[in-house]
Amino acid sequence: MKKILLFGIALTSVFLTTGCIQIKKGTLNKEDYGDPVTRVVNVPDTFNAIETFATTDVTYTQGPLKVTLTAPDKKISNIIVKVENGTLKVGLKDENENGNFINGYMYSKLTVSAPNVQTFTSTGTGDIEIKGLNTKDITLQTYGTGDINLTTGKCTKLVATSTGTGDIDIEYLSCVIGDFNTNGTGDVKVKRLVADKISGVTTGTGDLIVSGECKEANLSSTGVGDVKDKGLEIIKTDE
Repeated sequence: MKKILLFGIALTSVFLTTGCIQIKKGTLNKEDYGDPVTRVVNVPDTFNAIETFATTDVTYTQGPLKVTLTAPDKKISNIIVKVENGTLKVGLKDENENGNFINGYMYSKLTVSAPNVQTFTSTGTGDIEIKGLNTKDITLQTYGTGDINLTTGKCTKLVATSTGTGDIDIEYLSCVIGDFNTNGTGDVKVKRLVADKISGVTTGTGDLIVSGECKEANLSSTGVGDVKDKGLEIIKTDE
């Protein structure tokens, strides 16, 4: 959920200002950032979680370990990528750097291939795209304006939580248990679901949208947001 109005977010996930920063066209130019470059990032294969703290987008594919970072050549050194406590983290060294879109020149992207990442977290404005995942458990969580998109997920249990304005979109999900929650303005949408049991609550203004089929569903709203489950079919099993 990229917006022209971007929040200045530090690596520590703390707002640097109490208001928003609007980048006006023409205030910066390409010479301030340089041309996009892509570099291989060497990290240990000891992580099973990915977190973007600031503005960098992340694309994940399940496979052999390979990590690359794409960013303007004059700013790429200001982006830090590290593994800490089992989590691959990407953020900014300079806490005063603003925005993923400054006249289109500040865009940065981390491309990750790894065998078994299970937890994906966006704390800032960075989006996360997961191009297919088959594992035991999956956790998707966004706390800022960043969106998370999962094209295909197969797992025992999936938990998806939107706490800020970021949306979570799941194109296809096959699981035993699914838990979907939105506590802010972001929506959680599951388009094609095959599951045994699902639950979900919207406590803010975000909608919970689920379609597909399951054996048991417990979905509710305690806020302004709606539960939209007309496309959900409850499959009865023979006892």
